[in-house]
Amino acid sequence: DTDRSRGLGDVYKRQATYIRLANLRFSYTVDRKLLSKTPLRSVQAYVYGNNLITWTNYSGFDPEVKASVLQPGKDDSSYPRSREFGFGINVGF
Repeated sequence: DTDRSRGLGDVYKRQATYIRLANLRFSYTVDRKLLSKTPLRSVQAYVYGNNLITWTNYSGFDPEVKASVLQPGKDDSSYPRSREFGFGINVGF
């Protein structure tokens, strides 16, 4: 039996190599020449995303396991990180 020849900790080890696109933001600042005839001094529009995509062969929810002090590295199948998208406009007067 090959499981008995390995240590108990080895039975639960999994490959958790991953690449994550964690944060991305695109912004556009309107040229001041276009704003010269308005009361606006500046205008910037942006869109952003957090935790957009993770490339991995890991079979669990998240390869970046949230460690506990009592059981470091144990994957307790907690929920994956939330994905966030947003947009906004910054206006200066």
